[in-house]
Amino acid sequence: MSKNSIHNPQSTIHNAGMRWMVVIFALLLLLTVSHAQQTPKIAHGKNEILAIIDGEPITYQQIVGRLDLAAEIRTLREVRRIPDSVTDSELEHELVYGQLETFIVKRLLTAEAERIGFLVSDNDLRAQIARERTLLNIAEGDETAWANYTQQKFGCTPSEYRERRREEIRQNQILYLCAGAQGPVPSQYPISVYVPMSVTPREIKAAFDKERDRYKIATKIDYQLVKLIFPRNTMLDDRKKLVSVLQDAHSRIKKGEGVEAAMDGLKTLIEGMPVAGLKLVVGKRETAADDSKLTPLVYKMVISVPREGGVAEFSAVVESDEAGNEFEGYQFIKLYSKVEGSSRRFDDPKVQGAITESLRGKKLDENMTKVQSTLLKRAVIVPERLIAR
Repeated sequence: MSKNSIHNPQSTIHNAGMRWMVVIFALLLLLTVSHAQQTPKIAHGKNEILAIIDGEPITYQQIVGRLDLAAEIRTLREVRRIPDSVTDSELEHELVYGQLETFIVKRLLTAEAERIGFLVSDNDLRAQIARERTLLNIAEGDETAWANYTQQKFGCTPSEYRERRREEIRQNQILYLCAGAQGPVPSQYPISVYVPMSVTPREIKAAFDKERDRYKIATKIDYQLVKLIFPRNTMLDDRKKLVSVLQDAHSRIKKGEGVEAAMDGLKTLIEGMPVAGLKLVVGKRETAADDSKLTPLVYKMVISVPREGGVAEFSAVVESDEAGNEFEGYQFIKLYSKVEGSSRRFDDPKVQGAITESLRGKKLDENMTKVQSTLLKRAVIVPERLIAR
């Protein structure tokens, strides 16, 4: 032991302290460098918290876990004609962020249903599954075919699918209740979001006055109809996917692409979607002597397009079949030509029917959007750029 260390113990303590400070500083530096190297991965989205609902985080990886990414990316490339220059990583991000809003809305709809004690009865669920089996041509009692279908399309047993459908139906019913599609809300369901939906005579007259010059008698109508129909209980994420691809096809037709060619992507998407009753109608080009065989909404689209032709904007439609299945969807026409005559009067049933149908479809779309926007405001979005508030 040295003389200095015997006579100056403070120096030994000081030197030891300095050595520990150096070690600690080195460790901190190493951790900082390591964190800096990991930061791009977090910013890349893998561990990013996208939203917080009632204190529970929604992460990037949580959304990824709900997707068959390989299949989704492959389908997206095919139906949207995305070039190879767009990487799979870029498409993954588009898919994840595209699903975020729907994921949040569905969770909030479930929370709203639980808050008011809204349930789907066993009888309603059995009736719905029976209708699905009918649409799929799976006979009652053929449980093997039904089990094969649920396994192949959803990767679950019939019992698991039953509970999955129960929750999906509940979410849809709450959404329609909030959007006013079922009329006034029963007093036993004190929902926190409600947007009334009705079409008044004053609104019909105002819509007619706004487009009075368009309501002319048309003859020799050369047109082609496109209609996408899906069951009313189709889930939000499936609806969003279908409408997005329909809009893309509609845009290409407006730019001059042939109707059949433009709709190929949507046909491909539908073939891979497990939605019973989903249907795309791409009509043949045909000529109507007048409006007698056209629905009011189709005729409204005819008169909305110039006489030299063009593509009508697509309109929302609501339908039902003989078995009581309810469907929604969108349709538009490509008009090749028509001959215009004198103007129609407001009291013409064809005119009022067209306006009423158009306004109801438009209001339902708008109300459902308002309900979803209101629900989204209850979620804390991180970062806020991901969803338009």
